[in-house]
Amino acid sequence: MLIALFGGLAGIVAISSRQKGTVIPGVAIATALMPPLCTAGYGLATGQFYYFFGAFYLFTINAVFIAISSILISQILKFPIRTLIDRVKKKKINQMISIIIMLVVIPSIYLGYNLVQKEKFTNNATRYVNSINVVEGSYLLKNAINPINNSIILIYGGASLSEIQKKNITERAKDFSLINAKIEFQQGFSFDALTKKNTQVENLKIEMNRINMLLLGKEKQLDSLIKRDYLGRQILDEIRSLYPQISNCTFAESYAFHDTVSNPDKINLIVFTTKGKYLFKSEKEKIENWLKTRLKSDRIEVYYEK
Repeated sequence: MLIALFGGLAGIVAISSRQKGTVIPGVAIATALMPPLCTAGYGLATGQFYYFFGAFYLFTINAVFIAISSILISQILKFPIRTLIDRVKKKKINQMISIIIMLVVIPSIYLGYNLVQKEKFTNNATRYVNSINVVEGSYLLKNAINPINNSIILIYGGASLSEIQKKNITERAKDFSLINAKIEFQQGFSFDALTKKNTQVENLKIEMNRINMLLLGKEKQLDSLIKRDYLGRQILDEIRSLYPQISNCTFAESYAFHDTVSNPDKINLIVFTTKGKYLFKSEKEKIENWLKTRLKSDRIEVYYEK
């Protein structure tokens, strides 16, 4: 606006001089009229009508202010009127000029006021944001300042903000003339979430270790059962080196039930099949003692058959 005003002033002075140069009016046009006109053309070409109407309105404002400055200089320098017009027509022309000036100036004043308020809000919000970068273990990762709706978005990382901390941060905005500002908090990277995840991971590790121990126990039980099933084979292989007349061995775990006792006794049954040389009683006692040591149990029953 001021560029257009002083550009029109320089242009009318240059035209009214004796040399009547065109450099100064050209500069006035280049600085005040061409930039918004080019922007309007760009907005029209790209379909961005927001840019088009804004730039064209600025072009209109600059053109009107160039004309206003030219009229003022003409009045000050008292240029002679070349054509005489009657008072009614002159009055109508003056009224039209006044209406055009009002239509252009009043919205421009309103837009200029809004622009100043937005810039003021942006500056105050920037100073406010710089003062709350660190809040008791929380760090401001990102912020978004929107002067259109007077809002500020704060994205913090680190420890999660409590409601008291959020209230203190919001109250601090009043120190920067941000009374009506809308402050929104968002949580970015959170130590609390990380701690919770670590706890979940540790719990999963503990549960996996427990399951692995159970599996190992079950495997040992299975191995023990398998070995138990083949224990008769092992006993036969071991005893044949001492008593080759034993040709067969049957081993089984069983329970002995008694009418006087409610709980049965667990016993080991071993049946040997012999051939050839007969086993004496002393040899059978040695075999029985060996079996008690071998099976680590006194509850055994040994039978012999031909």
